[in-house]
Amino acid sequence: RSGFVGALKDKWIDWEKTGNIKLIICGSSNKFFIENVGGEEKILRGLKTSSDIVLSPLTADEVKSFYFPKWSVDEVLLVYMMLGGVPYYLNQVEREHGCIRALNEVLFTKKTIFLSEVDEVLNVEFNKGGLVTAKRILSSLGVQGGTFSQASDQIRMSQSALFESLHKLVDYSLLKEKSLLPNTSKKIPKKNRGVVYFYNDPYLLFYFACLEKMKVSIEENSSQLLICNLIGSQSSLYIPNFTGRAFEIFIRNLLLAPSSKQQKKLLSLIGVSDRDFDLYDSLSNEHSGDFILIHRKLRTHYILECKWTNTLELVKEGIAQLLNYQPENVTVRVERVLITNCKIRATVADKEKARGVSIVCVNELFT
Repeated sequence: RSGFVGALKDKWIDWEKTGNIKLIICGSSNKFFIENVGGEEKILRGLKTSSDIVLSPLTADEVKSFYFPKWSVDEVLLVYMMLGGVPYYLNQVEREHGCIRALNEVLFTKKTIFLSEVDEVLNVEFNKGGLVTAKRILSSLGVQGGTFSQASDQIRMSQSALFESLHKLVDYSLLKEKSLLPNTSKKIPKKNRGVVYFYNDPYLLFYFACLEKMKVSIEENSSQLLICNLIGSQSSLYIPNFTGRAFEIFIRNLLLAPSSKQQKKLLSLIGVSDRDFDLYDSLSNEHSGDFILIHRKLRTHYILECKWTNTLELVKEGIAQLLNYQPENVTVRVERVLITNCKIRATVADKEKARGVSIVCVNELFT
């Protein structure tokens, strides 16, 4: 609240003299830390003498172990892609119920907290006017994300104000910018090379891709299984568009997160020996994998394609995309990896391995 930062700074002058006090400032507002802590121009300059303490979300493996041990891997990943690894969110889900009933009750009935939670998230970073603008921008981006030009076409505001708002959303970690290979971007026409902004937060993606579009139905629902309208059938667990992008974000975040047991397992399955790598995104108009992982010491490009599906034909489409990829530098070693939740027979996996594509099934990340 107003006055807190100044009072804290004044008090610290007395505390520091004791020589035996450590102060930890904690909270969920990235805006607060950006505006108040750090360099010479910041209000709390001089206080910071140690590194940041980052509390990472739970991994999907931990969520299965501690929250939903009776649920299948697909079911755990579905709730993880909707809500992420945030304990407060996960505690809202009735873990003793089956997946479909539990998710329907917590997300798709009028008693849900998740229709209003988006305002709670954004209120931490924005005032009332800024919140309205932020929601308009987030709503305009779509599941695959969008460029500045695409957002500008849908939102009537000055380009300078839109640019500032987009960068605040990036600074506060609500959006991310795609990181593209420099040598890849050079061959793309300039008009198609705009920075792509996309959701990196699972809940925000789920809200704007699904909940916002069903808001009226959810607010009127007390008994219907609305979730079945979204996923098509209880056996498929496939939400077109949303799950495809959410699965990519799950894999991306897992690769870039602080080291964990599940991350080490994924790297081992891909064939990467350590974390000495950079991860780049593919452009939306390139059909050559979702990510390019470049390992520095191994001098190897790992082309990664993520497919959330129960259909082998879609898996084969992903394999075809991987085989299309040809690096500009012919001396670079290339490994092609498809990551999927689809159940793949050993004979199919062996056949694709012979063609140069390794298949990683997410079930293997939970063993």
